[in-house]
Amino acid sequence: MRVDTTVPAEGTEFDWDIAEIMERDSCDVCSDYGDDWEIALDGKRMDSNYEDVLTSIKRWGFLRPLTAYVGTDGLLHFGDGHHRLAAAIDLGMTTVPVRVYEDTHIAEDSGEWDLRDKKMRTKKYIKSVEVYC
Repeated sequence: MRVDTTVPAEGTEFDWDIAEIMERDSCDVCSDYGDDWEIALDGKRMDSNYEDVLTSIKRWGFLRPLTAYVGTDGLLHFGDGHHRLAAAIDLGMTTVPVRVYEDTHIAEDSGEWDLRDKKMRTKKYIKSVEVYC
């Protein structure tokens, strides 16, 4: 598949072909999953909130675009929205809405669901330990 190397200007929003996204680097995929998109997205699917993400997109669509940024190689790379990307694939979508940023851009609330989930698990763990102490 030919990858379009035309980089949209910062602030541009467009529908990006998922197949093209997966031919590029991503901050999460490179740092956490050794450049393997399938392993990365399977990891996102295992998160406790994934079913909620899937249901929300199925019902409402994308409430905000995923993010992309211009890499040091001058190409467009995927930034934030890996859970939503996995959901789009699982829902049979071929494109996702993306907003372009000059640098890596992660939403301020990215991962908040994970922090809440970790806090709940920690509270449950502490309560279970208190029972045995």
